[in-house]
Amino acid sequence: MNEVDYGVQTPFELPAEPGEHVVRLEMAGYLSQETRVKVQADEQVVVHKILEKEETPKEGFQITPSLEITPSEIQIPKPMWHLDVGGVSTATVYEGRVYAGLGNRLICVKANTGEVVWDIPLAEEVVGPILINEGKLYFNGFHNSLYCADLSTGSINWSCDGGPFSIFEDRIYLGGNSVKCLDKSSGALIWNLKIEDFSYLFQEAWYELAATNLKVASGKIFLALRWGGKVACIDARKGTIIWVASPLIDGEDSIYDFITHQNNLYAHTVKGFVYCLDLENGASKWQVKLGGGSPVPAQVYQGKLYIPWSLACLDPSSGTVEWHEGLHIEHPLIFEDSKAFFKFGCVDLHDGKILWKFDKGGCVYSKPAIYHGRIYGVLDDETLYCLDVNTGEIIWKYEGIGRVPFDTPMLIENASLYIGSTNGLFCFNLEN
Repeated sequence: MNEVDYGVQTPFELPAEPGEHVVRLEMAGYLSQETRVKVQADEQVVVHKILEKEETPKEGFQITPSLEITPSEIQIPKPMWHLDVGGVSTATVYEGRVYAGLGNRLICVKANTGEVVWDIPLAEEVVGPILINEGKLYFNGFHNSLYCADLSTGSINWSCDGGPFSIFEDRIYLGGNSVKCLDKSSGALIWNLKIEDFSYLFQEAWYELAATNLKVASGKIFLALRWGGKVACIDARKGTIIWVASPLIDGEDSIYDFITHQNNLYAHTVKGFVYCLDLENGASKWQVKLGGGSPVPAQVYQGKLYIPWSLACLDPSSGTVEWHEGLHIEHPLIFEDSKAFFKFGCVDLHDGKILWKFDKGGCVYSKPAIYHGRIYGVLDDETLYCLDVNTGEIIWKYEGIGRVPFDTPMLIENASLYIGSTNGLFCFNLEN
């Protein structure tokens, strides 16, 4: 086995002698890795495995070839475009445009080129998700504000005080010092409900309001407070309280988040409990303790309740734990057929068996993305990894992507991957 160093060359010179070699490629200054290649008589190159820098190639290493290319076909993974606009707090893609919050600015860029279409200054930082509804952008500001902006120009149509919000039909429902119902088009106040049991918990700063979760389902508003452990149901049209529940069995516990599904509300807590409440009256149906709470909500898939923050599968009607792996996942799971993918790992949904796990240490705070047999995600080493979904093997990686905020998912549209990070906006062409 020969070991040869090659610099930045594309295509690079191959070892002249046929046989197996280990070459070190330092591509454009951002990717350095060892690659085992086999040089055949026709000068075809078979890449057997990409090895991490610290690994030492061993004699007799055997693996099925994963890629067959000629020297002229070797591509360096690099962004299709990169917009160096500072830290991105949130982003979304819609109809060929990327809309992103950059500190105290909201921008729109063309998805295929990165060209800025409009750039609007704001009085405060954009936080939380950007929602698009009937030609309008809706988003929160850091200092407890809600904005409505025009999708085409970015001009602000209206703004008001308010925290986390939900859009349902022609109305917007939001939390804050009270629960408000607004007209979606004009922002006009329809009703304002003060819940005395909750009022002392509302604060001015976003990091407190973010703990006040509000969701709308079947014409009702469901509201939960992180601190205090209360859940309420409100008539969405009338603004009247239907019921208030205090389900927590531990008075020192607090609610992280909740979801609604069919006739149930599933809440999870800081101390790792999962509670099931009846949506009609707030009555407790069951509770189970898994341990290790997280802000990541539960998920329902193919009739089962999955808990990402403790990687468990429950029967949603009884709370029976069908399997419990116990891994702590910082983002929602990605489901495909009988598998779920997480922060660079794959679990069999039938029995909870871990099929593979890419363990580089660190965290994946933003939900990864899957496209055509590959999974993409950014670790807190600020590196974008592309892995094979079947094996977890590294296909390529891009260093220096920056940190990706929790509210900024990996966005895929038209075979392109869009990432907003502390180093700006990136676009990668996934077909290449």
